[in-house]
Amino acid sequence: AVSCTAWRGGLRQAAWKEPMSHWLPLYVHRLHAKQAQPLLEEGLSLLAQSVPIDDDSHLPMILRLSLASTGIPQVAVNAMAVLPEMMHQLVKQVLEGDRHASLKL
Repeated sequence: AVSCTAWRGGLRQAAWKEPMSHWLPLYVHRLHAKQAQPLLEEGLSLLAQSVPIDDDSHLPMILRLSLASTGIPQVAVNAMAVLPEMMHQLVKQVLEGDRHASLKL
C-alpha cells in the first residue's frame, strides 16, 4: 500500500518495485472512509478514463448505457466500470504466476 502523501510526493512504485499508474485509498475505518471519499471519487474517475469501452470491456455496453441513463451518481458508474477490470487483471496475474495466490480453508 502507498499512502496518499507518498503518492502525491511522486512515489510510483509498489512494494515489489512494480510501476503504479493510479492510486485508490484503502479504508481503515468508517471515519477514514468518509474523509477519503473525495480521493476515491477522483481515483475512480481517472481509472474509468482508461477502462476499455468497446468489445474488450468487462461491462457490457448495454449495461453501461443503462447506468448512464438512470441518473445514479457518476462515482457508482465509474466503480462498476473499473472494479471488474481490476479484478480481471488480478485473476490474470495470479493465473500467469505473476501474483501469489493463497487460500485459507
